[in-house]
Amino acid sequence: MIIKSTPFSLALWVLYSSCSLAQAEPQSQEMINDTTPPGTVVKASEALLLHQTHPSGNDIVIMKTIRPSGTRTPIHQHPSSGSTCVISGEMTLYLEGAAPQRAPAGACYAMPAGKKMAGVNSGQQEAVMIDIFITPKGGELWTVVESQHQKLQNQLTPPMLPMLPIAPVPPSHQ
Repeated sequence: MIIKSTPFSLALWVLYSSCSLAQAEPQSQEMINDTTPPGTVVKASEALLLHQTHPSGNDIVIMKTIRPSGTRTPIHQHPSSGSTCVISGEMTLYLEGAAPQRAPAGACYAMPAGKKMAGVNSGQQEAVMIDIFITPKGGELWTVVESQHQKLQNQLTPPMLPMLPIAPVPPSHQ
């Protein structure tokens, strides 16, 4: 069937196309590599271990995170790179543009800046991790991009404690 193009039909097509694109965009934020990571999205337990200013002016943030079995982070991005080391349990990192990376106890994985990712507790017990970030002073640690889980945006926001500068180590006097 051929539809005659008129200004009215063209306007309807543009309107329909823009609505379709607007609806499709959030779906792309719900997936990594065309798949939704497994697990239930829940807030993890966390403890701030260190929040300090490095001599370069950047913030160093180290957190201990405990994630229950069968749960995951929301899909998110980090504005600055970070690392996670699994102390006990097992995690799998779902990272945009890469195959899932399994990390058993004792393993670490890098979290590159600007890539969509989700951390999944893929083991049978809770996972205990150490997360390490170096960010511009006052910078965000992550940005939740999975629209239905925006309420977890503040999960990785360290409390604003007094910032202690890292003192240079004095030379040894021997």
